[in-house]
Amino acid sequence: MGASLESGGVFAGYRILRRLGAGGMGTVYLAEHPNLPRLVALKVLNRALTDDEDVRARFLREADTAARLDHRNIVTVYDRGNEGGQLWIAMQYVDGSDVAELVRDGGLPVGRVVWILTETAAALDYAHGHGVLHRDVKPANILLTDASRGEPERVLLADFGIAKALDETGGFTRSGMLLASLQYAAPEQFDIGATIDHRVDVYALGATLYRMLTGALPYPGSTPAQLMYGHLSLPIPKPSRQGEVHVPEGFDAIVERALAKDRDSRYSSCGELAAAANGALAAASKELTATVSSSTAPPKSKMVTEGIPAVGGAEYASATEPAVVLGTPVRKRRVRRRLLAVAAAAVAIIAAVAVVLMWPKPPPHGSPAFTVSPVAVGKNPQGIAVDPTTHNVYVANTTGGTVSVLDGTTLAVTATIENIPSAWGVAVDPQTRTVYVTDFADAGKVFVIDAKTNTVTATIAVGANADGVAVDPRSHLVYVTNATADPRAEGETGTGTNTRTWSKPGSVSVIDPRVRAVTATVGVGIRPKGVEVDADRSRLYVGSDGDNSVSVIDLSTNTVAATVAVGPGPLGLALDHRSGTLYVANNVGDSIWTIDTHTNRVTGIIPVHRPSMIALDQDRRILYVGVLPLYGDPTTLDLTPVAIDADTHKVTPIPGSGRSTEGAAVDPGAGAAYLVDIIDSTVYVVRP
Repeated sequence: MGASLESGGVFAGYRILRRLGAGGMGTVYLAEHPNLPRLVALKVLNRALTDDEDVRARFLREADTAARLDHRNIVTVYDRGNEGGQLWIAMQYVDGSDVAELVRDGGLPVGRVVWILTETAAALDYAHGHGVLHRDVKPANILLTDASRGEPERVLLADFGIAKALDETGGFTRSGMLLASLQYAAPEQFDIGATIDHRVDVYALGATLYRMLTGALPYPGSTPAQLMYGHLSLPIPKPSRQGEVHVPEGFDAIVERALAKDRDSRYSSCGELAAAANGALAAASKELTATVSSSTAPPKSKMVTEGIPAVGGAEYASATEPAVVLGTPVRKRRVRRRLLAVAAAAVAIIAAVAVVLMWPKPPPHGSPAFTVSPVAVGKNPQGIAVDPTTHNVYVANTTGGTVSVLDGTTLAVTATIENIPSAWGVAVDPQTRTVYVTDFADAGKVFVIDAKTNTVTATIAVGANADGVAVDPRSHLVYVTNATADPRAEGETGTGTNTRTWSKPGSVSVIDPRVRAVTATVGVGIRPKGVEVDADRSRLYVGSDGDNSVSVIDLSTNTVAATVAVGPGPLGLALDHRSGTLYVANNVGDSIWTIDTHTNRVTGIIPVHRPSMIALDQDRRILYVGVLPLYGDPTTLDLTPVAIDADTHKVTPIPGSGRSTEGAAVDPGAGAAYLVDIIDSTVYVVRP
């Protein structure tokens, strides 16, 4: 490559820091951007692949196309060029590892596999929707961020367009292509005359699924001829029959369809493949639940089941003797030792242990006891939010139009911010020290508050009847639900409060705080209220109690990706980032429904009387649920806020914490939850 690519050298204006890796297509370096304080991954392609001028021109065109892809699961392309006859591309640097590294020693836990598959499928379907094929999907191109630094792990797909740019004929028969690419190539890619479409990526993703489940290649081989023969002629392998791992048999049919040699028999999209995998995971969970609950002895297999990984999150080390997690390699010597231990303790296990099929699996919870401290705030408080960096709590008081600032450490109100009419919802951006408060009046507004000075710095017009508000911690964009009431009709009441009817579809306003204006509006259900951001997957969830729905918004496109029907009167939402479970409080339906956000399917119902706003302490695995009688006199109803164990779904009342709790928030760092009582004008501080 030349001396210029040594550490400290300069190539195409980028200062080289070190080599990150090399492969058949080229070498990747960690480099400093020439003009910005940014690190990049600089890929310099091998000259042998790019000698042809047509290939060079095609590469530059494909790099331009890839640079237009804007998705949280796709590595961003910053720049490309030709330096001294060598083609290069500057991309987003992902500090972490890749799936090829993970599967080097064997298959992965099934839940982790399905999560990685789902995230990768989202990237591919987005690209296909924009007319871009990847054509080189493989474990080495699926990158994973380092989750040990406090940020949730992310999945990013790299190298869009490079394989196509270097492929002159449309197939992978061109000399010089990597064996690693041939290992995941669809049969039609070996046909020079074949027209390639998105189903080559479906096939490659299916082959990658097989590799993640088993640690093995679907068609092993050491020469191009052997690999091509496998894809074209050999029977499709079954992951459940791979000797070194245990994989649920439901994945056999999924791999068979994904690797169908006739592309018309494959899944129609990568998302369809991912949905099938999520379904197989759920079915395996139910099957093992029934097996364990009906058995009086440990299962007779090479696996001692302690838990099935839920989709997403990092692996959890159990406080007990680690069992063999579903989908991990099972070595004979380890199994023999573990089975001996299980046999010796079988009676004690049967008597004392209830197997909970959740992941991560925390130590078992008992019935928690709570201490409750009341703090008086302004009149008729509605919304509440916490700044976890300062432990300050912000409470929106509707009557009087104020925001109370509560010191979460001393439990004293330290400031009152006035002149905020119909103050309703509250959200905090701790990084920018900014508080956002919605005005529920007909002409909706959002008040922007500087948390350092407790002063209003701006007012932003949004849709009518602004209600819920949330902030994306990564982009710092603000999302506001607009209920949009019909004109007032005397004597008429809708599903909510006030003498109004609610039959018009609502919307979500997207605010960019840099320009202090609404930059997009997304239509949702009738009377949207609760709103929750999933920054990790670039999703927004909005509950609408006028039509009993939850809208799933793709934040990369500001479009509704799915609508999930839930129980009557959905108000509050809370997302469990660890398991990917969305909790929906259905006030009229007297229940909290759980939704698997990877499949957008309802997975369970927890009975709770009149739940309203909810908040989850992710660390302590406790869901705090406020209760609110939208209909009737609260003094005559038996309403008590409750806590729910996020892993067992056990419900525990919290006595003395109010009877009409409209708002809920948690501060994990302070170990406290806050429940707002709209009638008592009180914030109840709850600690387990």
